[in-house]
Amino acid sequence: MEFTYLAYEKLIKQLKDKGYKFCDYTNYIGENKAVILRHDVDTSLNKALEMAKLEKKLGISAYYFVLLSTDFYNINSEKSLKILKEIRKLGGRIGLHFDEKKYNLKSKEDYIKYVNYELDILSRVLEEKIDVVSMHRPSKDFLEMDLEIPNVINSYQKKFFNDFKYVSDSRMSWRENVEEIVDSEKYSQLHILTHPFWYSEKIESMEEKLEQFLKLAIKERYESLEDNIRDFENIQTCKEVLLNLEIEKFYKNNFITQRLILRKINLNDLDDLFEINSNPSTCKYLNWEAHKTKKETLNFFNRVFESYNKKNDIFLGIRLKDNKKLIGMLRIYKINLKEKSAEISYIQNENYCNKGYMKEALNCVISSSFKTLKLNHIYMEVMFENIASEKVMLNLGMKLVESEIYYFIKNEKKRYKRYRKDK
Repeated sequence: MEFTYLAYEKLIKQLKDKGYKFCDYTNYIGENKAVILRHDVDTSLNKALEMAKLEKKLGISAYYFVLLSTDFYNINSEKSLKILKEIRKLGGRIGLHFDEKKYNLKSKEDYIKYVNYELDILSRVLEEKIDVVSMHRPSKDFLEMDLEIPNVINSYQKKFFNDFKYVSDSRMSWRENVEEIVDSEKYSQLHILTHPFWYSEKIESMEEKLEQFLKLAIKERYESLEDNIRDFENIQTCKEVLLNLEIEKFYKNNFITQRLILRKINLNDLDDLFEINSNPSTCKYLNWEAHKTKKETLNFFNRVFESYNKKNDIFLGIRLKDNKKLIGMLRIYKINLKEKSAEISYIQNENYCNKGYMKEALNCVISSSFKTLKLNHIYMEVMFENIASEKVMLNLGMKLVESEIYYFIKNEKKRYKRYRKDK
């Protein structure tokens, strides 16, 4: 089974098709076919919320067991409480995920004492009675204990393992094929444990999931610091950390249009780059002269792209979908996450002008900038004499905001216009 929301949805449909009733730990008795769904929330409450939303859509409910003490989330924080309340509102049942390694437990009495202690805390925090517990990485001794706790449901009691067929996706690996188990109809009672952390919209490796989680953790730390430190957003190092994360996320977008593919430029594009940059007409409105040799283009590539990377600029090559030929370049720069704005410039092979390619590419990139980078404004500047580029901007629905901007280009003072497109 794949670790995607679609795969989980298919599993739920399969259970329904086979006639299983979705039960809790108390109402399964007497059912011909019963399944208890349980989620251990070891790492991410956000992922748990996504799973709860999906289950609401599917018309089912499950248990969500949360840790009282973990370095990954704090159930008593405003943010976490909001998520837990939302899970409850969606139909999810909250339970205690108990970490026995936190205590020096030597007897059944010790287990009962500290489980009740944490259940009381969780109940107070959530302002409702919590009376169900699952163990976090239970020890062999605990499993053999078959612990009964007065007025508390222990999901690891033997009756939920002997009478039920128990299957789990621990560490992103199903110990048994859950789909085959459901399909066989061999078991009338199923106890299925999943970990929401591993599930995502598309198929991803464990490395990819962990990488995304770490980057999200950095962003969350950033936002917490921003809320508590005056002028935090003006500290350059902090700004760069967040911007780097957002740019990495941006590059993962699927930049494919009807006729074009947009992706990073590399040295394999050197011939096409030379074709673009060696044309005097193309370079007329640029701040560099037309290239005479490929070596010049190579030096340009190494120098310019290194500079852009240091500035946290985004640079995309525009390629024809049918033959992968590079026909232009786009640069997103002066990205300001606080002001929610950025600027875009471009260059295009003259042989491919007047075919709507640049409008097509810009529409794609601007849309992604609004969505992924959360920008509200895109700016573009055009030299007064560059009628063709100005036409592109107007066709994009951009509005003129300044008509008297001057820059020195090739030692000449040139007048520019400034256009803006809003989200």
